[in-house]
Amino acid sequence: MTALGVKLLESGDPRGWLHLFNYEVLTRTAEKLACPPEVIAIRPVLGLLTAGDERLEVALRGEIEFWNQLDRLRIRVYERAVRPYMLAVKRDRRSHDPALHTQHLVRVEHAERLLPVNPLRQHGLERLLGQARAQAARFLPRGALNWLPDVRGCFIGLSE
Repeated sequence: MTALGVKLLESGDPRGWLHLFNYEVLTRTAEKLACPPEVIAIRPVLGLLTAGDERLEVALRGEIEFWNQLDRLRIRVYERAVRPYMLAVKRDRRSHDPALHTQHLVRVEHAERLLPVNPLRQHGLERLLGQARAQAARFLPRGALNWLPDVRGCFIGLSE
């Protein structure tokens, strides 16, 4: 992610600030380039950077752990949603038919019956975010999650 952020900034795209997660790279970049206020509004931890606040490194670890937990939990929601489908296809003798057309029909039939349209919506976005925060907090010092961005915009169509 950090390499992408550096490339974006080098090309003049301020969104690169949203991708810098390495403390050293972030602080070196800030010595050469000012972070725009509109980017800080999106990613509050950058306010610590511009203020020279010593809590920056802990807050970065908080962001990283939160994103890791959010990804892990999001993937788990999808895995749980797809499991009944996979089992049904595996158990259906028709899915082993040599004709590709038959195999396809079997998969579509089970998908229409068993796969939820939007597993994350069914799980609940606020619930997912709360779980990610709680999981991340287990591995971090108190206050490390105080500067998390509002990530709901990353889940288009899921706002509750």
